[in-house]
Amino acid sequence: MLLNVEGRVRNINLPASSSLLPLLEAIVNSYDALEHCVGQSEPRITIKIKRDRTQLALKEDETESYPISEFIVEDNGLGFNDVNFESFCTSDSTLKIENGGKGIGRLLWLKAFKSVSIESIFEQNGVFLKRNFNFTLSRQGIEGGEKPETTCETILRTSVHLIGFKEEFKKTCPKKLDTLAHKIIQHFIAIFMSQQCPTVCLIDDDEVSLNLNEVFRTEYKEQSRNGSFQVKGETFLISSIKIKSGDHHLSFCANNREVFGEELKDSIPDLASKLKMEDGSTFAYQAFVSSSLFNSTVNAERTGFHIPEKPLPLMPPEELTFSDIRQTTLTEVESELEPFLSPVQKQKIERVEKYIHSQAPQYRPLLKYGLDEIKNLPPSLNEESLDMELYKINQKHEIDIKQKSKEYLNSNIKDIQASPEYKEKFSKFFEKLNDLGKANIAKYIVHRKTVLDLFDRALKLNANDKYALEESIHGIVFPLRTTSEEISYDQHNLWILDEKLAYHHFLASDIKFNQIEILNSDSNSRCDLLVLNNPCAFTDETNEYSSIVIVEFKRSMRNDFDAYDNPIVQVYGYIRELRNQTKLDKDGRAVVFSNSTPIYVFIACDLTMKMKEFAGNSNLTLMPDKMGYFGFNSELSAYVEILSYNKILSDSQKRNRVLFDRLNIS
Repeated sequence: MLLNVEGRVRNINLPASSSLLPLLEAIVNSYDALEHCVGQSEPRITIKIKRDRTQLALKEDETESYPISEFIVEDNGLGFNDVNFESFCTSDSTLKIENGGKGIGRLLWLKAFKSVSIESIFEQNGVFLKRNFNFTLSRQGIEGGEKPETTCETILRTSVHLIGFKEEFKKTCPKKLDTLAHKIIQHFIAIFMSQQCPTVCLIDDDEVSLNLNEVFRTEYKEQSRNGSFQVKGETFLISSIKIKSGDHHLSFCANNREVFGEELKDSIPDLASKLKMEDGSTFAYQAFVSSSLFNSTVNAERTGFHIPEKPLPLMPPEELTFSDIRQTTLTEVESELEPFLSPVQKQKIERVEKYIHSQAPQYRPLLKYGLDEIKNLPPSLNEESLDMELYKINQKHEIDIKQKSKEYLNSNIKDIQASPEYKEKFSKFFEKLNDLGKANIAKYIVHRKTVLDLFDRALKLNANDKYALEESIHGIVFPLRTTSEEISYDQHNLWILDEKLAYHHFLASDIKFNQIEILNSDSNSRCDLLVLNNPCAFTDETNEYSSIVIVEFKRSMRNDFDAYDNPIVQVYGYIRELRNQTKLDKDGRAVVFSNSTPIYVFIACDLTMKMKEFAGNSNLTLMPDKMGYFGFNSELSAYVEILSYNKILSDSQKRNRVLFDRLNIS
């Protein structure tokens, strides 16, 4: 049977994220060659890196910023004797099947590299021979090597030169020597932990060298555990080590090498940072899981296992899935790390408790009902992210309580009374409902405190020594150019002026009268806030509102009013236009603002000399606290109040202080 190497390589799946896998396959071949080289007293593997210096480095002296273009893997193992060469030339060879070899590892070389050059000095029948050949992406694949030649060299040596790293793999390959060292050690952790591990060196093309055995000895050697566990009748071995640098990592292995791994912080949030030993030193934890099942189910490319990730339709419940294995493994890891995780979790919960008690009391019920979710939060969240996560947890519980509310409301009350178990569940539900209700009140109180702080800040000089425009103050109380039909209750803060304003029939904010459909007016005038209360139908043809409220905001500390800018005169003009309104509303009924319709006017401003002058000219009376004026215009049937911003803020703070005190946020 003929084999098309180019077609065979094309059908192999190698993700760009697995760019190091071809190199690792070359290294494992060297290890196998050393294992079968009887009598080799100093086994060694050398990995040389060649970099692409045609691309600019970040800095001239930073060699490690150049991408890697080639690898050379050398060993002093058995070499390419006739048996091994024939196996190399045979696709899907079974020569190394007992060691977990799939017979396609070398095909991965051509998936990621343009070509491979191989030179081997080996001993056969007492004679040292030299075999050179190329492995390329051609129909035959092998170029040369059929007839080795004699050599005067008497030292075993094999060199595999991976040439021309393809761009999609080159860009995902780590550049730093230290990172490569750790990747190689982690992949072959079982080999490095064994007594038969050869000397492994990693050399950059500027001759910088790392002894990986030394790296392993100094950073990986402290072994914390060798154990086993079972999942649905299958046995798995787990080994773990503590290392000085790196991340917390979990590796799933087959035939003494990693198939794939995952960061443990993604599954165990408290592992987001390094753990502490009793002496204060830090470490990263790495675990390695292996089994005969993994050895037999690893795919040809060694990127995964032929084990279903999750239960499939019609799959028997006793059949094993990879999610079963992963979950049990994580439980084993958490159990082993419990002495180190416990202080991290305790500190995290204390921090969350402090944040909730001091800044977010609306989430207080979560300390009782959401502790499991809080335990799963990363410990390193900043306050903004923490608040967002607590909000998500709180929303989840509120949705849950709404669903249970429907269940209980649709239940027969006799069922609740008859079943002690149901009654207990109902009692717990009601307790949670009550606590969440309190939390929502707390959340609203915190909202009020925040709004008053913003209102206070808006009244002061900004960084440019200017006071905020009236639009800024207006916007805090009610969004501009909107109506109450567009704005929900929690989007306005009319309570700052008067709690009763929240209970209106209709409100228009900074909208011309002729744009307010409910008025059907021709006027271009507009006031900051126009509030219409409780429509009453006196006849079939007329429709009158029980009262009207007009609010005007003026810029903080403004004192440059002239006679045309007089806010009192301005508001009286609005009242006259409304009183004279005779058009029909949108329902075809006359809207009447008669002299008997009470109108309340609030002018929010600072009591500058000019405002005091206007108030005196309008015969308004100074309030007892000297922070505002009041009076009644009999001609317009309008009650008028001029309220200083200090009075508005102070009165609102006093009305809410008892609530702030109860939450300890005054």
